[in-house]
Amino acid sequence: MGAGSTEQRIVPFGEGRPAIVAAAVRLVAREGLGKLTYRALSAEAGVSVGSVQHHFSRVQDVLEDALKLCVDTSLSYFVAPDSAENILENLLDSVREHPEVSAFMFEIFLEARRQPHLLEIADRFRDLFRVRVRESFAALSLEPDEPVVEALLATAEGMAYGYVMHGEAHTPTTLKQSEGVRLLMAAYTQILQVQPHRP
Repeated sequence: MGAGSTEQRIVPFGEGRPAIVAAAVRLVAREGLGKLTYRALSAEAGVSVGSVQHHFSRVQDVLEDALKLCVDTSLSYFVAPDSAENILENLLDSVREHPEVSAFMFEIFLEARRQPHLLEIADRFRDLFRVRVRESFAALSLEPDEPVVEALLATAEGMAYGYVMHGEAHTPTTLKQSEGVRLLMAAYTQILQVQPHRP
């Protein structure tokens, strides 16, 4: 989809702690947050329960590291676009190449309704997205309206959600949605260029 999408990018995993964190992402994405236990995690990672407990004294600690991994992986795709029309392209590549990351994040968003500390983490992730959108516009010497930033956030979440639910079968719809974003952003860019300093 976007430029530079031929090489998958993900924070590299090693042995021990990083491997357990990667297993937590896969487990939650596939089975749901309620299945994240020491026993299930040790089975997913292929290590003993004692090894998991050695690295993480609480399951909550694994969850927080897994969240950081997912955030870092997603945002690593958010590079400066060559035009505002392509502002979501690289981010959508991350959804296609790492659907487990998007599935994990949606599990967190759902559980955040019941756990305030997860809500804070989810909100931080969404704030980072907003910052990256603004930075992308700034790289193009454009200043977006806040409602547009919020609309792009909602669009990205909706497109990711659809892909997580349907997988590769959703690709034709994702491509149509992506083209719609490009058309809307092309029109919006023209407005910004004509009226760059609106109140």
